[in-house]
Amino acid sequence: MLKKYYIRTYGCQMNEWDSEVMAGIVEELGYVRTDRPADADLVLVNTCCVRQTAENKVWGLLGALGRLKKKQPKMLIAVTGCMPQQEGVAAEIRQRFPFVDLVLGTHNRHELARLIRQVQEEGPVVEVLPEACSVPEGLPVRRESRLRAWVPVMFGCNNFCAYCVVPYVRGRERSRRPEDILREVE
Repeated sequence: MLKKYYIRTYGCQMNEWDSEVMAGIVEELGYVRTDRPADADLVLVNTCCVRQTAENKVWGLLGALGRLKKKQPKMLIAVTGCMPQQEGVAAEIRQRFPFVDLVLGTHNRHELARLIRQVQEEGPVVEVLPEACSVPEGLPVRRESRLRAWVPVMFGCNNFCAYCVVPYVRGRERSRRPEDILREVE
C-alpha cells in the first residue's frame, strides 16, 4: 500500500516554495499526495508567524489533528516553518500538542527525509537550528502548478524593521548563485 502525505501551508510565497520542496522530498521517500489529512500517513503543517490569524489557524488545525491522531496513532505529524523558529514556540508546540512527532524550523527543511527517518526509529524529534546555513541547492521540488513557479533568489533579510519577524525566523540575507536559480527553472 502506498504511503500518503498531506501538506497544509500558511503564509507567504516563501512558504509555498518551502512546501513544494518538502513535497518533493517526501515523494522521493515514496509518499504520494492526498488532499485529506484523514487519509495521510504523514501530515506536514508549514506555519506562518507574520499575522496572529495565521498562528491561530495553526493552533486550531493542530487541535483537530490531535483528534485524528487518536484514531490513527501511526500517523506522523510534522510542524515546520516560521512559527517553530520563534523563540520558545517549538517547546510550546510539544507541550500543548505532545502527539506532534516532528518540529523543525526554517533553517533545516532540507533535512526532512533524515528527520522523518529519525522519528520512525527513535520517536519524537524537535530540531530547530538557531542560525541559517548556506543555501541548500539541488533539492527536489514538486510544483503545485504547471503555469507558475515560486523561485526564490535570496533567503532572509538584513533590515530588522521594528514591525517584521523575517530576519528572526528566516535568518540573515543569503543570495543564491545565478547558475543555481537557472538550473531550478529549467
